[in-house]
Amino acid sequence: MKRSWFLVTVLIAFAGTLAFAGGTRGASAMSEDPLCGSWYGGSYNPDNAGYKYQYTFIPTGKGRWYVMADGAYNPDSLGAAVATTWTGEVIERDGKYEIRLLALTTNDPTEPPEEVPTVHGVQGFITLDSDGEATINYNSWGAYNWGDSPFVSEPATWMLPPGSSPITETIQRVSTQAAAP
Repeated sequence: MKRSWFLVTVLIAFAGTLAFAGGTRGASAMSEDPLCGSWYGGSYNPDNAGYKYQYTFIPTGKGRWYVMADGAYNPDSLGAAVATTWTGEVIERDGKYEIRLLALTTNDPTEPPEEVPTVHGVQGFITLDSDGEATINYNSWGAYNWGDSPFVSEPATWMLPPGSSPITETIQRVSTQAAAP
């Protein structure tokens, strides 16, 4: 009896995982997904190595992905002592992939913090190529006050105002092929 309940619990958990990861599309459809998986890369700067990230894209429905971007940089570059991981969504509209990410920053050293964090929001578009690489052009980046609606409200500070030269990142998909022994 206990074993039966265990198997039922495992099957329910597995079905829930499939539903969260895009339904019952199956392994072959997932491998053909244009974004699904792990990617890495970042910006280039002639004076330094630029900002580098690891991206994870998880399908959440037709033409939609959850995205997480972990950066390998010091949060001081954002003007903060602490910064969260960038998370957000990619939405495909008319063959274009729009990306919107949020991160929270604070300089409050107390635990728990006594002041609310700043909400950073970036917006851009992803262009995919046929070689497993993508280019992300971030068109705007605002620092919003807590309680404001990112991408709707006017930010407290524009880090990259609309109309500026975009921040461009080139990323590549992590290969799933194994090297020969």
